Amino acid sequence: MIPSIISNGKAGCCFIPSAAAAATILPHKLSACILAILLLLSLPAHAANEEVTPPYAQLQGWSLGPLLLVVDQPYRGKDTRIIVVPAIGYQSEYAFVQGLRFGVHMKRSRRLSLDVLLQPRFSAFKASDIKDVPGLENRRDSVDAGFDLRVNLQGEGALRMMALTDVLDRSNGQEFDLRYEYSLRFGSTRISPRVGARWLSSKLTAYSYGTLPSEVARGAPHYQPGAVILPQVGVSAFVPLEHSKWSIFTLITSSFLPARLRDSPLVGGDTATTFIASASYHF
Repeated sequence: MIPSIISNGKAGCCFIPSAAAAATILPHKLSACILAILLLLSLPAHAANEEVTPPYAQLQGWSLGPLLLVVDQPYRGKDTRIIVVPAIGYQSEYAFVQGLRFGVHMKRSRRLSLDVLLQPRFSAFKASDIKDVPGLENRRDSVDAGFDLRVNLQGEGALRMMALTDVLDRSNGQEFDLRYEYSLRFGSTRISPRVGARWLSSKLTAYSYGTLPSEVARGAPHYQPGAVILPQVGVSAFVPLEHSKWSIFTLITSSFLPARLRDSPLVGGDTATTFIASASYHF
């Protein structure tokens, strides 16, 4: 399970005292119903849009341990965010806290799993960080609601599809992720590379990478990237310690910004990278 706090992870997952989010294609009223069902999920968001499905996901019960989170966003003038927190994870037959995701299992089988979830979106920055663009406003973290579908393929491969929509009226935008994962086993250690792509709607990029009408009125340049696709790669490692209830989990993912995002007056880099390292004790 991975304790978590915070792009692109089930019982051995973590819970961060400040995160929440989940499903797409869902109207806000339905998202509110999901929030009510997932009682423990009524937490403020303070994390990145990264989800993790570690191989210990099948473990039931609770886990606890420290978590290191490093988030490197491409915004100009923004320092890399480093967070160390204690994290709690939980997994049952019906509900989970995994990484920064909280939700319920709608269907679970050897071949297919479908979850309804909430997870945070890490989109905050301070206008004062970008000193040479006048009239900017602060951006805020948000919460997404959505569905996560996993289809296990022959061998150790799996196809993951996730649809998310903003439920806090930050951007009112959507994201659709599609990726392929493959697990390599070395004894009890498992290393899982992944490759895929993220589609971001025009409303989502307008909030995260564009300039708002109120900012343009105060002198900021008009910039609206439109809908874009970001290639994404990553790799995770899960290492259970022998003769112990402890395990180590690490994950690094990078999304590569297309030209329309790199050309934004808010952006100074070409990748968005997240690194997670955690140690978990499974009860």
